[in-house]
Amino acid sequence: MANRLYLIIFTLTLPVFALSIVTRPNIIFILADDLGFSDVGYRNGSIVKTPNIDQLAADGVKLERHYAMLSCMPSRSSLMMGRYQMHTGFDYRCMDDHLVRLCMAKETMTLPMKLKEYGYSTHMIGKWHLGMERKECVPTNKGFDSFLGYHAAGQDYYTHTIGGPSRICRDFWRNLDVVSDEFANQYSTHVFTKEAQRIVEQHDPDQPFFMYLAYQAVHGPLQVPQEYYNIYNDEHVDDTRKTYAAMATCMDEGIGNLTKTLKETGLWENTVLVFASDNGAQFHTGGRNWPLRGGKGTVWEGGVRVLSFVNSPLLKKPRRSSFQMMHMIDWLPTLVHLAGGTVEGLAHDGFNVWDMISDGSTSPRKELLVQLSQRSQKVAVENVDPWERNNIFDIRKMSAIIVGKWKLVTSQYRSPMTWVLPPEYQQEDHIPPPEILGKRLFLFNLEQDPNEKHDLSDSRPDIVVFLLKKLRNYRKEAIYCVRGSNYPSCVTLGHKWGPIDL
Repeated sequence: MANRLYLIIFTLTLPVFALSIVTRPNIIFILADDLGFSDVGYRNGSIVKTPNIDQLAADGVKLERHYAMLSCMPSRSSLMMGRYQMHTGFDYRCMDDHLVRLCMAKETMTLPMKLKEYGYSTHMIGKWHLGMERKECVPTNKGFDSFLGYHAAGQDYYTHTIGGPSRICRDFWRNLDVVSDEFANQYSTHVFTKEAQRIVEQHDPDQPFFMYLAYQAVHGPLQVPQEYYNIYNDEHVDDTRKTYAAMATCMDEGIGNLTKTLKETGLWENTVLVFASDNGAQFHTGGRNWPLRGGKGTVWEGGVRVLSFVNSPLLKKPRRSSFQMMHMIDWLPTLVHLAGGTVEGLAHDGFNVWDMISDGSTSPRKELLVQLSQRSQKVAVENVDPWERNNIFDIRKMSAIIVGKWKLVTSQYRSPMTWVLPPEYQQEDHIPPPEILGKRLFLFNLEQDPNEKHDLSDSRPDIVVFLLKKLRNYRKEAIYCVRGSNYPSCVTLGHKWGPIDL
């Protein structure tokens, strides 16, 4: 009787278990490079034409308070490891004369590694920027089954090389093979889109997949096929802005082509698509983050509050905007949850925010470390800010933190006068606050002042002290990068920017 009962229970539960395996969603994470907060079509007044992104965002959930790190590499490390930069040492200044030398520790558990534990195939396309000195550092040894892309921060969009005439380094790889010559004269945005489509078309529908599509666009150098530039011939803006916008439009076309392929193959109904930028735009390459303050490399909102949305038939409440706070580090626990997995026992700093995204539930994230730097920053006039004499936290170091509605910024090293209008805006009623030379500490109420114009540090010293103590506690846990190796010239490695132990 007991055996018969066991058999009945097993038979009844088996289909439920099998169903959970079949319905684990495919996950596609599209990461744009240096795309500005105001540089998509759904931002009113922008000349940037992104009809596919606009439609996907409109039909999905716009994540209007999605935060990232302030530059490329730290954001990518946060996504892959689910950890604040201060816990990994992946600092944007950890560089040699031109490019990054870092490598994840051997024991690091990455997002694709974790998803593979739950039966996912994993594919990476595009910009890695998380180490390439040894084979153990590159994508196929950090959880990805396949890789087509490049290791460095940037490169020529057509030749897929870096360096000058006397030191040309090929940096375009299929897994561990350099393929720059094979793809010469092919625009990288097109190459990456076609690779994504190929993977989808050849994928076994009985197995879920994770695709990390890290486009090169719209990072410099500013290069784009003429057909996309011509779209902006009639726009009364400078050539830099036109080229930048055209690069975004080309990427948008690729995203549209990929979603079309997903629908044609029948995979779209069980797919979650995430789109985000890795940081804010750089003004000198044509991008804009208006009306936010600042840009890439700064801890102002324009540097770290980024474009993002999710689209999926699996969303419970689509077609809305979320203004709840989340961070790039939250994607690891969130996507592992979607895969039916758990992050229990894994060191991470993120929260599972899927319910916030899917049905509008309250975000579990109430606090966010924006930046914690080890370097002291110079200001125009020293010893002006009275907060320099506090005995809680050294405000000469560039840092920022958000708790609830409050944001504290210390020693942001670039000029505070960094609200930059898109050139297509004819007129905007904008009066920046007066600059105070030597000012090191700023406090903002982001609920009332999301564009960081009104410093409240003098009127709310209690909040300043509270947040300085928070920063002090974070610093106790911080590790920082160390320049540790002697990577030879790529010329001695056959003009290849890749592992020395191949």
